[in-house]
Amino acid sequence: MNPDQIDVVIARRTFQVKGGREAELIIGAPQPFTDGDYFRPFQVTGLGDARVYYAGGVDAYQALILALKKITIHLLTLPEVVNGEVQWLDGSEPNLGLLASP
Repeated sequence: MNPDQIDVVIARRTFQVKGGREAELIIGAPQPFTDGDYFRPFQVTGLGDARVYYAGGVDAYQALILALKKITIHLLTLPEVVNGEVQWLDGSEPNLGLLASP
């Protein structure tokens, strides 16, 4: 159990960044805390600091829901995203195809 790393990847999404670069969202499998709650790690590479973040919940499902909300807030507040330099697919998906409202 280490919230600072992703042991098993369960989902990935690749974004196109202005200038021909790519960024990637990586979501890890749920892992238990020692108290019985769960956390779900995630990381964004190619934008920001590439640090592994996590969201915790009372069970694996809640950890997933909270991670998706936290991912949305994290990504949509990065300067490159705010400035319109990042897109998903052909750019027609609002909010990078993430949750519309965290």
